[in-house]
This record gives sequence, C-alpha cells and structure tokens, in this order.
Amino acid sequence: MSGILSGGKMRRFVSVAFVVLMVLSQPAAVVSVDAAENGDGEFTIDVEEPNGTTADEVNALIIYQAGQSDPYRKIEDYDGIDLEYTFSNLPTGHEYRVSAYIQDQLAGQTDWKEISQGGFFGGGDSVSATITAESRESVTVQAFHDDDSTPLEDAEMIIESHEGIEWRSGITDEDGIARTQQGSDEFYLYPPGDEGSYTVEISHEGDVVASQELFSLDNPKDLELETSVPPPTYSLSVSSTEGGDVDAEQTSGIEEGETVDIEAEADPNYVFDHWDGDVPSGEREDEDITVTMDEDKELEANFIEKTEVTFTVSKESTIPGYGFSGERIEDAEITVDGVTRFTDDDGKEQFRLAPGEHEYTVTADGFEPLTDTTNVPETGGLSVGVGLVRDGAGGLTVDVVDRDGNGVGANKYQVSADGDQLDLNAEGEAILDAGTYDIKVKPTNSGSDELTEVSKTVTIEEGEGTTVEFTPIEAPTYSLDVDVPAEGGSVSVDPPGVTSEDDVSKTYEEGTEVTVTAEPAEGYEFERWEGDVPANSRHSRKLDLEIDTDHFLHPVFTRETRVSTSVVKRTVREAVEQDGTITVGEETEVGVTLRNDGPKMPIRTVFQFDIDSDGQPEAIDTSGDGEAERVDYDSDGSVEAGIVRGGVDSTVVPTGETQAFGLRYAPGSAGDWQMRVVKQVKPEDEWVSAGTSAWKTFTIKQPGTVAIVRHDPQKDTTKTVQVERTGRDFAFDSASTPMDTGGVGSGELPSTDGIYNVTKSNKYPWTAVGRLTGINSSDVTSRCTATLIEDNHILTAAHCVYEDDREKFLHNFRFKPAQNGNYEPYSYPIEYVQVYKSYTPKGTDPGRRDIAVLTLSRPIAEETGTFAFDSFSPSNDVYGTGLRLTGYPSRTDADYVEVAGSMWHICLNGKEFANVANCTGQECLMADSTYLGEYPKGGTSGGPTWRLVDGEPHVLAVHSGTIGAPERFPIQSMEVRITPEKYADIGNMVRRGNKVDLPPNASLDAPDKVSRGQTIELDASESFDPDGNIDHYEWDLNIDSEFEKQTNDPSLSVSFDEIADNWIVKVRVVDEDGREETESRTLTITPDTPGFQNRAVYVWDYADNLATNTAAQKRFLRRAEKQNLNTVFLSWGSLSNVSPEERAALLRALNDSGMKTNVLIGPNGSNAIKNTRKTIPEVLSYNANRPGAEQFDGIHLDAEPGEADLKPFLSEYQTLLSDVETGISVDGETVQSQDLAVSAAISWWWDQSDEAPQATDKLVESTALDYVVVMAYYDEPSVVRQRTKSITDETDTPYVVAVETQEFLRRGP
Repeated sequence: MSGILSGGKMRRFVSVAFVVLMVLSQPAAVVSVDAAENGDGEFTIDVEEPNGTTADEVNALIIYQAGQSDPYRKIEDYDGIDLEYTFSNLPTGHEYRVSAYIQDQLAGQTDWKEISQGGFFGGGDSVSATITAESRESVTVQAFHDDDSTPLEDAEMIIESHEGIEWRSGITDEDGIARTQQGSDEFYLYPPGDEGSYTVEISHEGDVVASQELFSLDNPKDLELETSVPPPTYSLSVSSTEGGDVDAEQTSGIEEGETVDIEAEADPNYVFDHWDGDVPSGEREDEDITVTMDEDKELEANFIEKTEVTFTVSKESTIPGYGFSGERIEDAEITVDGVTRFTDDDGKEQFRLAPGEHEYTVTADGFEPLTDTTNVPETGGLSVGVGLVRDGAGGLTVDVVDRDGNGVGANKYQVSADGDQLDLNAEGEAILDAGTYDIKVKPTNSGSDELTEVSKTVTIEEGEGTTVEFTPIEAPTYSLDVDVPAEGGSVSVDPPGVTSEDDVSKTYEEGTEVTVTAEPAEGYEFERWEGDVPANSRHSRKLDLEIDTDHFLHPVFTRETRVSTSVVKRTVREAVEQDGTITVGEETEVGVTLRNDGPKMPIRTVFQFDIDSDGQPEAIDTSGDGEAERVDYDSDGSVEAGIVRGGVDSTVVPTGETQAFGLRYAPGSAGDWQMRVVKQVKPEDEWVSAGTSAWKTFTIKQPGTVAIVRHDPQKDTTKTVQVERTGRDFAFDSASTPMDTGGVGSGELPSTDGIYNVTKSNKYPWTAVGRLTGINSSDVTSRCTATLIEDNHILTAAHCVYEDDREKFLHNFRFKPAQNGNYEPYSYPIEYVQVYKSYTPKGTDPGRRDIAVLTLSRPIAEETGTFAFDSFSPSNDVYGTGLRLTGYPSRTDADYVEVAGSMWHICLNGKEFANVANCTGQECLMADSTYLGEYPKGGTSGGPTWRLVDGEPHVLAVHSGTIGAPERFPIQSMEVRITPEKYADIGNMVRRGNKVDLPPNASLDAPDKVSRGQTIELDASESFDPDGNIDHYEWDLNIDSEFEKQTNDPSLSVSFDEIADNWIVKVRVVDEDGREETESRTLTITPDTPGFQNRAVYVWDYADNLATNTAAQKRFLRRAEKQNLNTVFLSWGSLSNVSPEERAALLRALNDSGMKTNVLIGPNGSNAIKNTRKTIPEVLSYNANRPGAEQFDGIHLDAEPGEADLKPFLSEYQTLLSDVETGISVDGETVQSQDLAVSAAISWWWDQSDEAPQATDKLVESTALDYVVVMAYYDEPSVVRQRTKSITDETDTPYVVAVETQEFLRRGP
C-alpha cells in the first residue's frame, strides 16, 4: 500500500478460512546479466542442429570478451531461447566469442570475432555466427517396482559419465517415467566415446534400487528398469453412522490399482443416504461402490432414520351443498414404494419411509383412485391427508318432521336404502350411487306394536342432491325413578341437571341419554347400585343410561371403611426373636396384617422408617440398589419417604378377611429406629388413606467380635485372632456352603484339557463366582470376574477396579454371582474397595500386586457359598495339572461363546514361574492350555485360578492376563499367585473392611479458541465423586498455579485480556472428605475483532440448496461447528432462486446455531457497481418484512472489475459506499436503521496495480465499512502475510484475511 497513510496506527490480524482456487505462473528468469560498457556493437548468434534445422532446446548463451576469464554476459531460460539471438550494446574494439548450451551441456562455440569502431558517424560493427550443435541422442527412463509392472513414482534418476560426473537427473512421475525439471521425458547425451560409458541409476528414499550402463548411443534409448522396491499396499478404513453397517471385500494389504467392492447395508427403519471420505467421483449416493486403491483411504456410510408417515383417508364431496369432507374411509388400500396396506376403522395407516419424495396410490371401493406424491422430511413425523371422491354418486337428504311439522333429526332414526342401513350425518345426509332406491325410515325401537315403517321411492342423480321428507309416528317415553335412602347421600340426574336427597322421578323420550351419579355424604361412602343397573356398573358411582325402557335405581351408602392393623411378627434370619434387637447388617423381616372392615376392595401398605428418632420418616435404601425409596402415596404430586407393598391385582381383600404384608431390610447403622405403616384402600379408582399405625421401635446393635482360628500352612502354625463381625461369622474356608451343593459331584468339574460352558451355574461352587461390573471415568462399563471368599467380601484383580492410565477408581460396582448369559439370580452393590498395597502405575512391580478385595453391601454366603483362598510352596503339586480357571469372557466367539456374559471354565496344564510383566520372584504362575488362544479374553480378569483341595475349592491365584497371541501357541495365562505375604494381607483386607476414601474425578470443558475480551464458560459439571459428594471447585485462571477463585457451582464465566497461544486454565475439584483432583485445558486467545466474527465461509451457488435441502443444511451446520465457523456469507443471487419462506427458514436455522449471516452481493464486470446498487434495496426490503431471527446480520460486497479498468471501477465503488451511508433506502429502511454490518472484499493485487493504489487506500479507509476482507488467496503463510500487509499496513480499519484452502468444502457442504 502507498505510504500516504499515517503511521503508528493499531494493526489487527484475524484469520478466516475461505475456499478459493487460483492458478499461478512463473516468468522465465534472466540470470547474471552484467551492465555493459558504452558501445553499440552487436553479435548475432544462431544455433543449428547437424541437419541444418534451428536448435529449439538452447537454454543458455554465454558471450566472452577477449582478455577476461569470466563471461561478459549470459542468457538463461529453461523454456528455451528464441533464435536468432543478438547481443547488443557491446563495447567496440574487442574480440568476442559465444558458447551455446543445450540442456546445460555445451553444444558448441564460435571463433573469436572482433567488433570494431564504426565509420564516420560512430557506432559499432554488427557481426554474426552460426554454431552447429554436436550430434546427441535422447534417452528415456521408466522405473518399475519389483513386480516389473507397477510404476515407481517419486524416485530420483541420475545419469553419470564413466568419470563419475552427473550429467542428467530427474524425478519419476506417476507412470514411473523420469522427467526433467521442465517436464520433458527426454534426456539428451553426447556419445560416450569408444572407452566411455554412462550409468543410469534409480534411487528411492536414499537407496540405489536399480542401475544400468550405456556404452553407446547409436539409437535413442527407451530404458525400462525393474527396481528392488516392492509395490505399495494400502489400507481401507470403513465406518458407518448409526443405522447401518459397511461390508468391504478387503480392508488391508491392498496393492496399487486393485479395486475393492464396498456395500452399505441399512438396518431396519433406516436408509442409506451418502458416503463421506474418499468417495469415487459420481458414486457418493450409490449404496454399492467400487474403490480403486492408490493411497490409504477412509470411507464412512451415512444412514438416516426412516420417518413415520401416517396416511388418513377421508371422503371428499363434489356434490353441491353436501359437505362430507373428513368422514374417514375404512379398508382403503394404500400403496407406497410397492408396499400395500389398508386403513383401520379410523381411516388411518402408517408407513416408515425414507426421507425424500414418494409416490403413493389410494383406492377404495366406490371411490375414484388417487395417485399423488409426498415429500418426507428427515426428522419428526408426517401426516398425509387423502380425500377420495365417490364415483358416480349423488346426494340424499332425509328430513324427518313430527306431526306439527317440526324437524326431529333423521339421524335419530334407522334409515335404509333397498334394505341397507344408511349412515347419515348430523344433517341427515348420505351419498349413494346414482339410481332408484326404496328409502325406509323407522324409529330405533322397532319392537313396539304401535310403531310403523314409512317408505318412499327416490331417484338419485349423479352429481346432484335429492331431499325426501318423512313424518313417522312419534317415539314413546319411559320413566326413570331413583329411590334415595334417608341418610348417607344424594343423587344427581342430568338432564335436567338436578341434585336431590329425596327421590327423583323423570320421564324421557326413547333414546335419551341420562347420567345418574351417587353422591355420598361426609362420613359415608358409596357401595353399590341396586335395581336396573347396566352390566359391570354396579359399583360405579356414575351411571350412563340410554333410556329404552322404564328404569328403577337405588344407591346404597355405607359409613367409611374402617381398617384395623397390628404388627404380628418381626423376624431376623427367618427366626422369630423376642428381645426386639438385631445387629447391623442383619436382614430383618418386618410385617403387618390388615383386616378389611368394609366392602371387598384392594388394600396396600406403605412402610416408613424413622432412623434418627425425630418422629419423622426418612427415605432409606431397603432394596440394596443404592437408591432410597420414595413414593407419592397421598397423590399430592410429590414423593414421600416410604416403600409400597401390595397392589390391585394380588391384594383385593373381602370384608372381614386379613392380608399380611412383609418387608426385608438390613439396617446399616446402630441406634433405635422405628417403623410404622400407612394403611391405604382403593374403593374406586384411586388410593386413599385408611389411617397410620403407631411407631414400632427396634434396637440396632453394633457388630461384636468373634474369635477366628486360622491355620498358616507355610509356617505350620495356628493362631486365634479377634476380628469385628458384620452380622455373621467369617468363612475363611468353604464351611459355609449354599443349600444346593450338587455342583461338585454333577460332572461339572472335567479334568481333561478343554473349554467348558458352565451349564449349572446355580449350583455350588459356581454360585460363588460372579461377574463384576463398574463404570470408568469415560462412562463405559468395565466387566471382570470375582470370587466370594467370605460372607460379604470378593476377590478380584486390581486393574478391574482402578484405571492405570488415568489413576482413578471406577464406581457404581455390581457383583452378580452365578450369572450365566441371561440368567442373573443375584445382583449386589459394592460398599468398599481395597486394592493390594501400592498397586498404581507409578508403583513398583504393579503386575505382582494385581489383587483387590471388595466389600458387598450385605452378607450373601448363605445363598452362594464361598471359596477358600490359600498359599502353598511353589514346588507343591497343587500348581500343576488340575488347575482350573473360571470367568466371563466379554467377547462372543462363534465356536465357544454363544451368549455374552456366560460363565466358562478351562482346565490348565502344567506350571511355570516366570519374571514377566513386572511380576518377579515366583509371584506369578504362568499356566498354559491348548485352548488359551480362544478362551481368556477381556472379562476373565480377576477370575479364580483354583483347584479342589480335600474336596473343597481353593483359590490359589487371581487371573491377571495372557501372554502371547492367538496365532502363536502356546499362549500362557498369567495368574497372580497368593504368596504367604499376600495370604496374610488379604486376610487383613477382609478383616479391615474399611471404606477406601476415593478422590473425585475432575472434568473440565472449554472452547479451544477464544477472542480477547470474549466471555466464555468453563464447565466442570461432568466431575463426580465415586464415593460421596463434591464440596466445591477451585479455579486457576492466571497460569500461576494459584487457585484464586472458589465456587460451589461447577461452571464459571470468564474473559481474558491477554493474547496467547497456550493459556492454561485449571479446576481443582474437592470432595466432602477433602480429597481433590485437578484438570486443565489449554486455550488459544486471539486478538479481539469488534463488529464481526472471526471464522467464516463463502457460500455461492450452493446457498439455494441449503435453503431447500434439509439434509444438506444439517451437514453444513455440522461441519461449520467442527471447523469453529461462526460467520457465513450467503449469495443473494443463489437465494433469489428460493421462496422468501425458504430463505427465512434457512436464516432462522443459522441463527439458532449461533452463526452470523451476511448477504453476499458479488457481481463483476463493468456493471458490477451498478448491479450492486440495485441489489441492496432488495435486501433491505426483505429484512424489513421479517422478524429478527430471520434477518441478515450484515451486507458483504464482493464486486470485481473483471475486464473493466480498475481505476474507474474503484472510483465508482467509493461513490457507492458513500451512498450506503446516506443515500440508499427503501420505504424508509436503510443499512443504518437495520443496524447491518457492512464489509467489502479487497483484492490484494488492486494495491499493486499502477492504476489505482491511492484509490484502493481510500476504499479501505471508507467510514461506511465495518471491516474489509483481504483476498490474499494463497496457501503459504509468508505470501499471505506479504499480500495482507500491502493492504492493511498503516490502517486501523478492522480486516479479515481470506486464504486458499480446501479444508471445509472439499467434500461439498
């Protein structure tokens, strides 16, 4: 930019991605041309081939002056020098000689020629010479991979002489043909001579891979060299969105040029939409495509869900005066996409159809068929209304009047045509086929002897209406008598809408609908009706009657139901205890029996507990699912503490009989707690309270201590220890067995090598092995195996409960003993988690410490039995043949595992103690089996490696993983052996049973890039505490490791004043126990840019498609979000092809997604400014008639001069901008009144032109512009900076830089 602008102004640089394509060319270079002395001599040179033709490949001419060693002047041009060529302005009085070069090789030179002083008038001589180039031959070279057929691309080709001088070099193209820097495939060489030669070498990635010697150039050579480089192979990555899958013939090891057939397979209720990725041209929307491999490729199949479309078929009248539109047609036949279905009695039928246009045909007996199309959207449902016209029909109106001539409504009577009953509408109208009919009318009660039929003959004309009038005998009347008891309530009768405590007697015409309701008085309740009661309505307070005979009714009221209750038993472990005390952890059964003193009705109870003696019920977890029970038992819309027992289906209690209700509960804390029962009955359609019992008090005792005798086989010693009890004695061995112990003797313990699916997991010992699940920090369920080794303690692997890579505990554990596929008899939550000693990824030997003990929420050994755990000398035979491994492989296997989650058992062979995977010193047992390649897969970790010792199952090791791969046998199973040290430590972990205080899991979400001064939200709401609650959040915002802010809310709104590439923000999450964890995010803070967003995209011809194609619009918004785009320039010319409503819907969608929308006005040529001036009012008029969400936010001008002169164009442009500020309006609407941002595209080359640098400067400084867009269009940063500087240097106008990129639209919006 010219230096007329004042210096020292603020500079801003904001990067915006635009898609622009351009072609650059490079001028020929003039190299080392020295300034000549004064003189006017000339030396003209021509170069000829041996055959006399002009040499057209001369790329250098050098002229030498006698007496000088350096060239006097030289000309170089790799595109070739036009001949003849004249060296002019040569000083006279010297001798000169010219050398010519072809492809950088000396082709020949002239003799010395003197240029003398000219004649009388001065000047110099003109001399000339012709050089005959020495004869040379061309060589072409083509390189192949070692298959001698696949071309080798990007290899270096060098031709050296026998003296080792490099004469020629080139790079092979995609066909393996070596080419010069200028693109020629011919390399010219002079004959090597009798003893000379050339060597042609091919190098690939720095290594010589082929060579050949040339001893003569008698004829042109076409060399084909096979190299030692194998052909490339490529991989094909295929994926799919939800709703389908992809089937590819091959995905890896695919050779160059091979084709792969790929098929997109949609799931039911889904349809294939398109491919993304490296899609062959023209096949984006084909389900089956073929890809030719020439590089690694990725493909993703996109599926969209079919939309539920409901067709409603109705009658449509074309007869004047007859309005039958809307009456539904049953059994109408609808055919869509070859599928035929029939409407129901409401005229409806549903299809699931792919988004897009569909043709449908609807037919029905007696109606004209209809064929039409409907456009099915991508989301939401679609209702399609279809109206069918009766074919060849006319209208019939039946008027019925009484003896006085008053209309009484034909639809109250039975009307038939030729014996077929007609369905008249409210106006007494029907549609009939043209013809003559016998029309009969009779009252609906045809059983009376006093009634007669009335008949008339009527002719129906097609397309016309006919009216026929009848006067029937009047319908009879009937009485309704209600006998109301002296006390207990009243009745209401409608019509006439009266309520009375006395008897009611009314008379009604036949067919009158009457509602009679029994209203019980306070302290009473309605029991039943007596008299002429409709079927199944005797106990309904409200009766709906259609009067067709005399009726007598009598309501029966009784006093409100009385329900008495008493606590009849409280049991612990199924045995009645009289002392009223239980122990923490003991399962207690509390019960109540209710007697029904009223009529037969449903009865239920709500058990409530008071555990802090405040007389108010607290919500507690009695089911063991981790959730405290609550229920809305008083129908007030809010839930209260309580557990419901009983219901309508099973607890309907006759009068005077009783019903018992029971609840099992294991108290978790000591103290006096109370239980009471809220009694509820259901006399009609809702539950009501029948009173609340008094509190029943129980005393909860802390667990005591018990003496445990333990034998240590390693030291052969026995000792007694005092340990806390949790409600039952410990079971270090398997003395506590389940009720069904048939497993061991049932053939379920095969000893031969093999894999066995456990078919009797409901039998011991399999009941003591279970599946262990937990949720990791990514909310993914982890699955392992565990073994019950004590009443409420299980043994598993530490890596099943602790994430090594993230150093975090899992949470929400469940233990499911005896699970086998869909059979899941138990499921227990975990209270405490303990990993073995210092098992962490930062600790020493984590492999040998891969053990954890978990404490269940309650004892279960009496239901499942336990395994003993034990330790023996490494030399003991217990570690040899006969070992077994039990667990739950997570992955299915066609040959073995048929149901995910099934229990499997493998017999292990032999033993070996090895130092592998940080497991040293005989800490790990390496077992093997022929079947290990198929069996121990993810999910088996933590499972028991065990054997029978004295007939009882003993855990000797914990399964940690496998060493090897399925294709390489033998695979070995790594089992963490229970050493004497671990044996003692596991016992301590069982006895301790203390809760491990787990730290919280911290999470932080924030945008990657923000502007200086922009307010953003730091979000830590995904943080959680696996064993409690989060107390507060601490924030470090200044990269100083000082947490200067503290909040109770997990989110924080912040802004930054600095500009930085790597600004780190941190959150420290602190739980209620004081444990903490920190998470951080790195931000890029860019300069603030007022008035516009900082990442944008141009949309030209595609704008109308975004407005009319919902799928294209969604893809655009998804990719815009992915690329962090927040501004879009939409072509007005393209949007003019759509309706204002479609245009408005697009702007509303963009506005909802947070994008700023600027209308793009971009004509070019001599009329560019004129056309722009005409377009702006159209935009203002559109905005004026739309609400804010459907308006443009700004106007972007992208006018180009085209072939027109630049200077007048810029002058006209400047005038336009002045008018934008003051002179362009429509109906009083202006750019200023609509608060539109105005921007203009400025091409970098305008400022470089000799025509208009100052005009360009003036345009950039226009006060009408909020910012400019510098069209720097290049993909090299240095070039972009240079071009941007030429426009923006020394200006304070905000600007955006447009660069060349294929990043956003390389696959189309």
